[in-house]
Amino acid sequence: MGAQNHAFVKLLILARVVFAFTSGYVHPDEWFQSNEVTARDVFGVDTVIPWEFSSEAPARSIIGAYASSGAAYLVARMMGTGVNGWVVVFAPRLVLCACSFVVDLAVIECARAVNANVDEANVLFASSWVTLVLLVRPFSNTVETFAVAACVLVALRNEGLHDVTRCLLVGLVGMIAVFIRVTSAAFIAPWAWFVVVRAGRASLARAATGATSGIAAAALTACACVAVDTIYFNRTRVGDVNVTLPMRWVITPLNWFRYNIDTDNLSQHGLHPRYLHALVNGPIMFVHLWIICLWRGLRGKSVVEKSTHRTAFVVRTLWASVALPLVVLSLAPHQEPRFLTPLIVPLCALGALHCKHASPSRRRRLFSLWIAVNAILACLFGVLHQGGVVPSIRAVSEQIDATDHSPRAVHAMFWKTYMPPRSVLAQSRDSQSRVLITDLSGASAVAVREILLESTLPRVCAVDDASCRVGDQSTVILVAPPLAVERFRRDVSDALTLTERFERFPHLSLDHLDDAIDGIKAADDLPGRIDVLIRSLTLTAFVVERVD
Repeated sequence: MGAQNHAFVKLLILARVVFAFTSGYVHPDEWFQSNEVTARDVFGVDTVIPWEFSSEAPARSIIGAYASSGAAYLVARMMGTGVNGWVVVFAPRLVLCACSFVVDLAVIECARAVNANVDEANVLFASSWVTLVLLVRPFSNTVETFAVAACVLVALRNEGLHDVTRCLLVGLVGMIAVFIRVTSAAFIAPWAWFVVVRAGRASLARAATGATSGIAAAALTACACVAVDTIYFNRTRVGDVNVTLPMRWVITPLNWFRYNIDTDNLSQHGLHPRYLHALVNGPIMFVHLWIICLWRGLRGKSVVEKSTHRTAFVVRTLWASVALPLVVLSLAPHQEPRFLTPLIVPLCALGALHCKHASPSRRRRLFSLWIAVNAILACLFGVLHQGGVVPSIRAVSEQIDATDHSPRAVHAMFWKTYMPPRSVLAQSRDSQSRVLITDLSGASAVAVREILLESTLPRVCAVDDASCRVGDQSTVILVAPPLAVERFRRDVSDALTLTERFERFPHLSLDHLDDAIDGIKAADDLPGRIDVLIRSLTLTAFVVERVD
């Protein structure tokens, strides 16, 4: 069984690398809180900077953006690779994929510390869709998970570190994580307590020294992070006198807190019931592993029978590192599944501990179900979900490159898709953009018609019309799901002609399934339904022209 597990884990490692290159688009934050910010800084490309990084009170530290993508871009620039869409998309993913193995080590260390089956814990982690998809994407949650894993390794490793050094390192890493995501405090607090208690086993004085060292390290790190953000957002140089003025300091965790305590602000992003993490997001992220662990925790079965004092303490810390973040995150009215990402570390160890006490047949069923469901979710979110958006942006750019002699620019409008990231175009901010991207989001067909009519130009300019110049003309391209465009043509496009230019497969929009459902219902036979299903999994680009 051990040899089979090792071979399977190697296959899953290969799958993790493959998923770093897939086209799935999980959430706009993977672009607009990371790549869009740092690609502009490092490569000088034209991007859209989100409000978190452009307001008078920035709510995100620039440290998180550079940790998730900026560092990879800096390495790419030093290597002289130049800037193009491939570098913008895949350089951060490859670096994050390499860093994700820190989490493997943390899961293995947790399993070893509680005498669980290390191979089974490793399989649980390596086969999770969270690992295959989220941990190779430039989310702040990804970097937060890496920080939690680093603290776990520092806390549990038995050799090479003094107890006081452990406390100092957890304080340092923990504070950096807090500036990346404030919620990191809830994930790391149990391990901070663990290292202090561990130091206290030698003496009370060592525990006090360790706690003091950890707090001092956290405080100094916080000052350094504030200095970095202040210099960055004020666009000043180190040593500038104005930066030392308290009113100029940029304290991003404080700004984040002020923004998030206002329900009116959160309502723009969606308000959710407090039980959403526990009853919906947890199962989405961790499937039946979440249900099993939550059920055992509620019943008080933490599986510490016949264990040593140290093992029992580690198990309780693992439970605390699940329960405390869950409670804290559930207090917020805005809840998204990926906010729970760092829980993958304790849950895999606790899941392996549970399997240790299960019968072989039950264990096989649990693992078979786990692997099957996670494979489906990995393909859904890593490949299908909004999978045509980024390839379509590259395709639009390639169309311009292929006809570079033409004076016509391209105005690409994305409809019923996630917000398209402009950094993929790799267009310099200093030059006039050949490709303009507009996000139409989920606008109504009538609104889209009016926008397209305003954006298109007559096919032929009148000779005496001085305001109509060929150089000013642009090709308008509508990028949208083909089923939505078919309905658009039928209902409101009488004044427009749409000519298909290209399509990208696969692409699935979970937010706009109504077109697919209506199309399948309207089909007369099975081949028709299959055709509708295939078209519902594509994203198509149409050249738009007026009918005059």
